[in-house]
Amino acid sequence: MFNFAKVSSCRLVLWIAPVTDLFVDKSPYINQSIETYNDIYRSLDKDFENVYLLQPFDNGINLENITINGYHVNLKGHDIIFQKVMNQICPK
Repeated sequence: MFNFAKVSSCRLVLWIAPVTDLFVDKSPYINQSIETYNDIYRSLDKDFENVYLLQPFDNGINLENITINGYHVNLKGHDIIFQKVMNQICPK
């Protein structure tokens, strides 16, 4: 945990979340693209002390319930992301 208020040059990066099987059917190579970009984010997190990587959703979350098309998040998904970000930048 870190305090963003004390470090003005911090960058919070969200992992690209997984997609549903339905989305993979439409775009068969999407998981490879997501993994490529997440690898870049992991490298940034490792190489720069002011970059912090945050996984937006816990493993096992039902993506069907938080997305509108198997990828883009709906209101519930945005709320989960908001709570994760707020917990990270304003720890209780």
